Amino acid sequence: FESATIGILVHDPQTVDLLEVNPKAMEDLGVASVSEIRPGAFFGESPYSLVEMKQWFRKTREQGPQRFEWLVTRHDGSQRWHDTSLQYVKLDGHARILAMAIDITERKIAEESLRQLNNLLEERVVERTRELTIQAAAMDATLDGMAILRDQKFIYMNPSHATLYGYQPDELIGKCWTELYTDDVVGYIRSAVGPTVTNSWQSDLVARRKDGSAVDVELTLTKISDSDSVCVVRNISERKQSEEDRRKAHERVNEANRILVEAVQMKDQFLANVSHELRTPLTGILGMAEVLSDSIGGSGTPRQKEALSVIQAGGEHLLAVINDILDLARVQGGALELDCTDCSVDLLCRDSLAIVRGLAEKKMQDIRYEISESKLSCYADPVRVKQILVNLLGNAIKFTPGGGTVGLEASLIMDDRAVQFTVWDTGCGIEPEDQLRIFRPFTQLDHGLSRRHAGTGLGLTLVRQFVEMHGGTVRVESQVGAGSRFTLTLPRDIRTEGISETGRPTRAEGILVANS
Repeated sequence: FESATIGILVHDPQTVDLLEVNPKAMEDLGVASVSEIRPGAFFGESPYSLVEMKQWFRKTREQGPQRFEWLVTRHDGSQRWHDTSLQYVKLDGHARILAMAIDITERKIAEESLRQLNNLLEERVVERTRELTIQAAAMDATLDGMAILRDQKFIYMNPSHATLYGYQPDELIGKCWTELYTDDVVGYIRSAVGPTVTNSWQSDLVARRKDGSAVDVELTLTKISDSDSVCVVRNISERKQSEEDRRKAHERVNEANRILVEAVQMKDQFLANVSHELRTPLTGILGMAEVLSDSIGGSGTPRQKEALSVIQAGGEHLLAVINDILDLARVQGGALELDCTDCSVDLLCRDSLAIVRGLAEKKMQDIRYEISESKLSCYADPVRVKQILVNLLGNAIKFTPGGGTVGLEASLIMDDRAVQFTVWDTGCGIEPEDQLRIFRPFTQLDHGLSRRHAGTGLGLTLVRQFVEMHGGTVRVESQVGAGSRFTLTLPRDIRTEGISETGRPTRAEGILVANS
């Protein structure tokens, strides 16, 4: 009793009072002597209360030995699990309940930990099963073909994979992947995948359907182990057809562009040849007309003088048209180069005004000229700048009624880095929808006033071309019935970068801005 390694307690079978206890039991209960044990001590809340213990005592008296696990409340309030056995015995002629208790707290803790672990594993198994179910459903539903191979044979495939090749899934399970490709494609795959691929490999291939027809596929093969691989295949027949259509369309566009370039070159060459063929005899005609005019002097009849005047005027107009055509052909063909030098802006303006002044006087128009300072200079091609100004001034005079006003202004802008010329008039103005197309070749505005005046529609085209060749810009502002303003901005020195309307450097890119 005293030396026992398990706790032994002797109880009154009716009152459950503790009568005797061995040292091991006192150690387990956390007391140093029997005197510290109070009546009803070591019992806790149900189902480990005094009431439940009395029931166990009754079962022991009536049914014999009992064994159960009991949660003991120690003297210090802590709790321990005991494996408890009860026996009904006679000691010295008295009925007693003999209780033997073994501390199993550590085992209970281990069992609880194991139970929690089992619960966690069960939850994870349930969750993983759900995930796998979802993944399997997703694989079955995806439009891309998906399959798993083991030792190069199919062990799983989704419906899309089988359908792509014209099979049912169960027809290919257990079959080798080589049945889906021709011998040359199989050889290519083996040579590409075998020695090089350790993770993933992708290629566009031609596969073979069950009925023998071919289908373009994009195959992605991913190794997941030495024997297992995942295969994803996608039908790319439409993509391949689109690529082929784009390639053919590109070839057609290139051929059309080649033909167009040849046609433009032939057109430019034709214009140049025709213009030269016309210019040579026309120059002779004008020369002879001038000789005749000088020879008859004042002795000619009015009819002769009028005929010579008509010949000279018509010839000069035709020569101007031919010169414009030649200039346009040379510009578009890249054959015209600028001959730049230091120029006086004031002299350029005055020379241009002198050329058109006679036309303005015939219509009794007022010409106004304004320059910010007389010593303005720029580095440009003087012939082309005068051609620009004469074209703009000639148009202003042509489309301004008699008695109207035409003006030319010149000034420095953009911190003296650019020269701005403005030609303005009080003429008929330009419709907003026409302002963007007047710079196109052979364009004439479709209204009554324009039909009353001759012109080829090349003047403004050449204006824009020459301005852009100088790295400048041109814009038009116009209001119907109130006149127009053509503003061109040229870099003061064409040897530097071009300029834009914002004052920022450009690469000589001309822009057209139309405002109404």
